[in-house]
Amino acid sequence: MRARVLGAIIASVVLVIAFAPPATASSEGQVAEKLFNKINNKRVKLHNLDRLEGWDVIVDEATQHSEYQAQQGEISHDGFTARANRIQSKGTGINNVCENVAYVSGINDLRTIVRTFYRGWDKSPPHHACLFDEDFHATWAGVGVAKVGASTWYATFIAVRDSSPGSP
Repeated sequence: MRARVLGAIIASVVLVIAFAPPATASSEGQVAEKLFNKINNKRVKLHNLDRLEGWDVIVDEATQHSEYQAQQGEISHDGFTARANRIQSKGTGINNVCENVAYVSGINDLRTIVRTFYRGWDKSPPHHACLFDEDFHATWAGVGVAKVGASTWYATFIAVRDSSPGSP
């Protein structure tokens, strides 16, 4: 009798998990964090690269640029040189900066938003190189996301190579 009750409880829990609704993205920060983690996991598992370290300076620049894109209603690399210069001025050995931008619309499922951003960048050779180029040797990175309306999301990923030990 006890085994049947336990079996019924386990089956109920599995059934609830199997039919749980997809997680809805609740904030820009949540999307940014999940996207950053996905990129890092792919770097380690698929490309045998080190994890990127997050840096608030880069996250702030990426977030500001995503907000700019959201205000403009289009993706762009407007102001990239100024962003790169500001980031370089905050570190001692930063000698290379790359940036990916993208937007998705009509989606609120967290997993789908992250997957869509990631796949778009992964399938484009120059964007893929910013995420995974072994010759670039990125060390620091950040993701910024801005949301417009009910379901339009803008993302900016910035990675930098820093040749100075222990910086920033």
